[in-house]
Formats: sequence, structure tokens, C-alpha cells
Amino acid sequence: MEVVNPLLLTALAAVAIPIIIHLMRQRKLKNAYLGTLRFLKLATKSNGYRNNITKWLLLALRCLAVVLLVALFSRPFLSEYDSIKPDDRYFIILVDISASMNGQYGGDPVFENFWKKIKKKKKELTGKGQVEIALFADEVTPWTSEKMPELTHASADFENALRWASERLVFSGKKDLRIFLYSDLQKSNLPEEEVNAVDERITVEVLDGTMTEGENLALSTDAVRNLHKGMPVKLKARISTDGGDVERTAIFYIDGKRVGEAKDTLGQFELSWKPQKEGSLRLRVELEKDDAYPFDNIAYGILNVTANNNVLIVDGSKSGSKHAKASYFLEKALAVDRGSNSTFGIKKSDKPSFKSGEFNAVALCGVSSFNTAGYSEFLKTGGNIVVFLDEKSDLDFYNGLFEKGLFPVKLNGLRLPAKPVSVSGFNKSNPLLGSFGERISANAGSLVMADLFSVQLSEKATDLAMLDGGSPIISSISVGKGKVIAIANPATRRHTDWPVSRMFVPLVRELFGGLSEGNEKRSLYRLEASMGTYERSGIFGGAEGDTLVTVPVAESVKGAVSPEFFMEYMNIENPEIRPAQALMLPSPEGHQRKQEWFHWIALVLLGLLALESVVAYRHS
Repeated sequence: MEVVNPLLLTALAAVAIPIIIHLMRQRKLKNAYLGTLRFLKLATKSNGYRNNITKWLLLALRCLAVVLLVALFSRPFLSEYDSIKPDDRYFIILVDISASMNGQYGGDPVFENFWKKIKKKKKELTGKGQVEIALFADEVTPWTSEKMPELTHASADFENALRWASERLVFSGKKDLRIFLYSDLQKSNLPEEEVNAVDERITVEVLDGTMTEGENLALSTDAVRNLHKGMPVKLKARISTDGGDVERTAIFYIDGKRVGEAKDTLGQFELSWKPQKEGSLRLRVELEKDDAYPFDNIAYGILNVTANNNVLIVDGSKSGSKHAKASYFLEKALAVDRGSNSTFGIKKSDKPSFKSGEFNAVALCGVSSFNTAGYSEFLKTGGNIVVFLDEKSDLDFYNGLFEKGLFPVKLNGLRLPAKPVSVSGFNKSNPLLGSFGERISANAGSLVMADLFSVQLSEKATDLAMLDGGSPIISSISVGKGKVIAIANPATRRHTDWPVSRMFVPLVRELFGGLSEGNEKRSLYRLEASMGTYERSGIFGGAEGDTLVTVPVAESVKGAVSPEFFMEYMNIENPEIRPAQALMLPSPEGHQRKQEWFHWIALVLLGLLALESVVAYRHS
């Protein structure tokens, strides 16, 4: 049996009112016997007993009237849920075994206390319906053993766990569907956006999250960084959780050898370091002091050190402001700090230098012509040359290189004034800009460049990008181990705004980075990064290369949310949230009331009031 307005049941305290009035009227009178009335004593004695019985009857009727009045307004009823048999009930107990459950509370492991409550809950539910326990972290696993499971060090995926349980319950076809969620409700594990993971026919009960003792300083670093030999870098690590303004120390190891330490009060650690050899190096960073959760106080990373990625930028501009310089935008694009992406050592000059081994690439911006001494040898030994052509370029000079097979296109003439034309696409089969073309294929037309030259592509050359109409705008030719890239457009805003478009920086960085990776002298060794548990964290060798296994640091013991917040965020609508310690099975909201006693209670109350009036009248 249930009631529509359960809060009105508190009005039952009004039963005390008639009792108090009854007691107040019980005044004790002093008997005084008059001689003339003493013979009436025997006559009234029997009437006194009758009056006492009437008084108690009136008290009972009035108290019962108060109870019926409260019942009338609270409206008790029988739900169709009360008629559901155990065979039609299905309960799933979801148990969080993620990283944050490794903590302690009151000196005892949190999960041991949780597991005791879970076993108690299962015992209470047994016999009332089908009961199933499922463990979840980043994956969901049914659990049939009575033994306490081992915890993982992965993050909890609440959305995945609730969807799994919801689908399992709904597909069962049963009527009473319940999810009991045992978790410490870490906020960092909630989906980025609110979701609807639970079917509206299912009732969810969430255990009030237990805050564990101690702080969690989760350390992280870049999983993979591509570095270059001889170029100074800053190795970085950070505390992903709130560690407070306390100075802490992180120790850096490379291939097992300690290379230094860094101190910081905000948890942002940086260590200057210069790679001295090429190859794949293993980075390990450790916090000097452990906390309540030591498993995520160690972070691992891969340092792919390759040959130098130095770029010589040659600017042929004779005058003008720095913003008008032919190399201004290119220099800014290559100098952008992209973290784990390619970094470039930049040197500027007004004259080209083709010394093998000193530079990986030479960029010629607004250079009409130059001394070709060392040009061919530089290319044959693996150097690369990128030429940004403009209207001042000496066509005869570059066509002379074309005739020698040292330039990808023949310049047949200028088209002035230059007409802005959209880029139609990139050559996706070429490794230099193929992946870039894949990423921006839908927006390639938003990149507008000037159709400045009438060009003829060499038979040995490859077009990397084309304008609408088919004219190559970026082309490449291989010479020895190196490449010559011709961009038939200046890297300035003289004709179009392409240097300030959002595609300019990623395009030139992809191009110069690709030239560096294409150098056969480099020994690029990329490693796969994957997630695992603390027991398997580290870097492991294999037949196809090394694998980095790192611990997720998403969880923080300082980030728990309340059950009410969790239910609202996950869009779970229940009649109310109840503690998980007690088995309470309320009828889900919206279920039809099978039988209501409102009218019968009203009739009985009216009859009771009429009876009370008659008895009171007779008593008076």
C-alpha cells in the first residue's frame, strides 16, 4: 500500500490534541458530604461508572476521526506494483571498481566497506526477484563469484555502465526493473554533456558517495613527443588534480637514467634538456612524495628523437615593414609551439646557404635568383628547398633550374593582376600533404590563393595542391635524397589573405614536418600508446615495436558529487533517492493506481463524526 501525499502523514501528530484536551478536563474535586444528600450517593454511583466509559469512548472516536482525516488527505491506494510477482522483478547491482575506489576511509579500504554493503544488498534482494551483480570501470563485466573482485586503475564510465544495465533490464521483458549503483561518484568521470542513459521504466538507486581520506596527486605527461637531435626542449609534467599551493618535486628519468628534477608550487613541472642521440627514448616522471593513491604518481612518455629539423629562412625583401617582409608569416607559423608536434630550429638570412647537414630545409621567400653553388649537392644528400614565388621572381633563372631537372615547374608567364582562386584539393596519395588534405577535404575551398603564374609541371614532378581549373599551386620534385617544393604564391598578403587564414599555419608546418620525416637519414621510431592498469604501466618491447602503457589520471578523490547531482546530470528521474542500505521498493512514478480508498474513508469519517455527535449529546 502507498499514499499519494506521504508528507501529510506527519499530521498524525494531531492525534495528541484530543488526548491533551481529555486530560486537562480531568479535574480532581474535593468531596463534601451534606447530610441531606448523603442518601443520593448510592443512586449516583452506578451513573459515574457509565460516564467514565462514555468519556473514553469519545476520546477514542475523536482520535480515530483525526486519523481518518489525515488518511483522507494523504489518499492511500494499492498500486499495480504490489501485485508483481518475484519472477517479474529484475535487479542489477552496478559496482564501481575504478581507480578512485582504491582509497581509504577511517583507516580501512573504501572498497572493503562497499563490498560488505553490496553483499548485504544482494542478500536482501534475493527471493524478491532476479539479482545480478556487474562490475564496471571503463568496461562492464558480470560478476557471479562471492569473492571480492580486484580493483582496476581505469576511469569509471558511468554512461556506458548505465546503458549496459538499462538495455539488459528492458530486453528482459519484466515489469519491475531496478538499478542499484555503488560508486563514489567522481565528477571527472561524468560525460562531457548531459545524457539519457537509462530507460524511463527503470528506477535507479544511488549509494551516497563516500569521500575517501587523503589527497590524490595524479601526474601526467605527453604520451609521445617528436624531438630533434641537438635542439633544446622543455620536458613537461603536470599534476592533473588540485594539489594546493605546496612546493612539490618531480624527478625525470630517460631510459632509466636520472636527468634532473623540477620543483613547482602549482604542479607545472618543466626541465630543460637537449637530446644528444637519435632514436626512441623512454621518459619516466615521478613525484618525489607519494600520497594516498601512489599508482598515478608516475607518468610515462615516449621521446622520438630524430635528425635536426633546422630551417634556414632566406628573405629576399629589400625594404618595407616587418609585416610586409616576404618571410614574416612563414617564420611565425614555424615558430608556433605545438607541444608534441614537430618543432623547428629557425635561422634567418638574406642569402641562401646550402651546406649539407647544417639545415634540413631552406625556405626561399621573395628571392628572385641566387647563387646555385652547393644547390645540387645539398639536395642529393637529403636537404630540401621550398621556394615561395612572387612577381619579382626571375622566370629565366627558375626555368633554367627546370631544364636541369632541379625545379618542379616551368614558369610560362605572370598573370597580373593576379586573380584570387580557391584551392580545389590536395594530392591525398602524396605523403607530404596527403594527410592534411584528408583532414580538411570538406573545407579546402575556403583556402584562397593567387593564380599568379602560368605553369607547366615537369614529367618527374608531382602536384601537391591544385587550384580550381586544375592549375598546380604547390608542386614537388625529388632530387637525390631531397626535394624541391615550388609554391606559386608569395607567403604574404600582397594578393590574397591566405597567410592569415586558419589553414596557413597547419599547412606549412605539415609541409616542413613532412620534409623532415622524408629524410632517409632519420630513424623515426613511433610507439603505440594505450591504456592499462597500474600493474602493467610502463613501456614494453615487442616484435612490432614498443608499446607505452600508461595509467589514466582522470579521477580525483576531491571531485565527488552528490547522488542528487548525479541523478540530475544523467537525466534520471525517480520518485526519490533512497539510501542503499535499506531495501525500499517504491512504485515508479507514473504507474497507475490499482485501488484507491478515498471514497470509503470519507464515508467512514462522516459516520464516525455522526456517532461522536450522538455520544457527546447523550453524555452531556
